[in-house]
Amino acid sequence: YSCIMAERNKGKLIIGLSLKAFISRELTTILVSEVSTAINSLSRKYGDRLYFVFFPFAETNSSSENDLLLANEILKGKKRVNENFIMIDHTHPLLWFTAIRDLVDVFIGMRYHSVIFTLAARKPLLCIPYENKVKQVLISKNKDFANIRIISPEELSAHDIINFVECNI
Repeated sequence: YSCIMAERNKGKLIIGLSLKAFISRELTTILVSEVSTAINSLSRKYGDRLYFVFFPFAETNSSSENDLLLANEILKGKKRVNENFIMIDHTHPLLWFTAIRDLVDVFIGMRYHSVIFTLAARKPLLCIPYENKVKQVLISKNKDFANIRIISPEELSAHDIINFVECNI
């Protein structure tokens, strides 16, 4: 929380990320490539104005459930590694909700609880639903929130991510 707050106090816009690897290695490869491309493009255009915060909701031995492994794959594709990107520690969910509510400006999420937290915090959300439960929450809440964008994993592109962020900063 204090690291994110320090960046916010410098005037940076905070972009939260909670991504999940797919069972399909092909879809995961596309996700990593498109997110890395979007982060690189946004970083080139906005420089130090943006700060990306990765929330690793799952840490397990499974490669499809280990968010830290996915974040490290995304970092491999970044041009400016660690200059505007932080992976926060896996911690109590209430602290993450507080960070999302108080510090995050825009959120890109896949994980169920990250989507719930972002909706509760009333933050702009680009959601890439990977399971039916995520889709159901979005369907039930979409009419209540003006700034939700849903994109299927198969249609995800860096262009969509960039447009969403730029429309909300």
